[in-house]
Amino acid sequence: MRSGGAAIGRRALLASGLACLVPGAQAGTAPAAAQQALPAAVRQQLVPDMPTLERALREARPGDHLVLAPGHWALGTIAVSGTETAPIVIRALEPRRATLADDPVISGDHIRLHGLAFGPHSLGRIEGADCWIVGCSFLGPAADSIRIRPRAPGCRVWFCEMTGQGRMIAFDTGGRGIQGHVKGCWFHDVAPGGDNATEVITVGFSANRTAVVSDTLIEDCLFEDCNLDGQEDETIAIKSSHVTVRRCTFRRTRYLQVRHGTHNRIEEVTVLDSPTGGISIFDADNHVINCRVGNGVMHVRAGDRLTAAAGGDWPASAPGFPAAFQTHVYNGEFDDFRIGSFFRSGAATHCAHGTVVLGNRGGPPHYGHGSGACDTATNDPSLHAAPAPVPYRAPALLTTAEVGPRAAR
Repeated sequence: MRSGGAAIGRRALLASGLACLVPGAQAGTAPAAAQQALPAAVRQQLVPDMPTLERALREARPGDHLVLAPGHWALGTIAVSGTETAPIVIRALEPRRATLADDPVISGDHIRLHGLAFGPHSLGRIEGADCWIVGCSFLGPAADSIRIRPRAPGCRVWFCEMTGQGRMIAFDTGGRGIQGHVKGCWFHDVAPGGDNATEVITVGFSANRTAVVSDTLIEDCLFEDCNLDGQEDETIAIKSSHVTVRRCTFRRTRYLQVRHGTHNRIEEVTVLDSPTGGISIFDADNHVINCRVGNGVMHVRAGDRLTAAAGGDWPASAPGFPAAFQTHVYNGEFDDFRIGSFFRSGAATHCAHGTVVLGNRGGPPHYGHGSGACDTATNDPSLHAAPAPVPYRAPALLTTAEVGPRAAR
């Protein structure tokens, strides 16, 4: 499906002297951050057209680099596999000038896509293990779709820029989409006025997957203008266990929310200018450490959407939400800190039993339900007077210069 600029692309390839497979050759440049994730080539082929690409994909061997000339491309299903030490790399000769016009499926293992532009309706399904997407752009709308859906372990999404109307990344923990890593990405203008199920990132889909140890890390990412004026109230939805979100900045977004799952950690996160967002914990035994929420809410929830059978006013047919018992909130700075049920006026009063709050700034937390007092015995004030485990330090704020494909670091 290669189209546009064919003659120019051909001249560039011929001028480079690398229009066929050449051992160890290198071509093009990449930003420093993306370059760090680019392995050395065993063989490299510059690809001028679709027939060449189709043949190269059939014949690819571990360590091959396939370098796409500017234009539009269709990868189809990538069934070949690299190895852990010699992945197969498909990358752009000129960063983000090779545009994918189809919905590629990566079914092989150890495949890496570098510096590509995913078209406005192009999606990616990751079926193979240890596949990386680095320095790519996903520029919407792709409405009501998932841009990247990992269904195998070890998917990494590094230094990408993503915008559009649907979900950006959805780790399918039911399909072994675990051990993921999202790093240095810039998410902006996502799903304005969107329907429910338009989270920027979701780790797991169902409450039935709460016990799945996803072992997923989201770090050093910037979220701006996400999920505003719509039905979706989660910018990140965690629905599994052992997920870490750290050193991320949220501006004008909705909630970073642990919906289902335990042993999740939110560390050194900043949320600013988000009056309808913040950090929200629904489930038990999770940790929020050294975070700042300004003009937003830090909320340790307490089953304020429990079903009627459990003492709440949520319809009996709806799934009950857990309560954030034994949640630990250390060394934060919060303009509005709530513990317990606040939003369901007809629900019984529920409290986050065993919540431990240490060393936080910005005033004491508010307890209980909006229409009643919380059982103070479940939140022992003596716990709040204990020494903080580590000194508070304001989390760093990320800027667009530090994230996305053009990141300098």
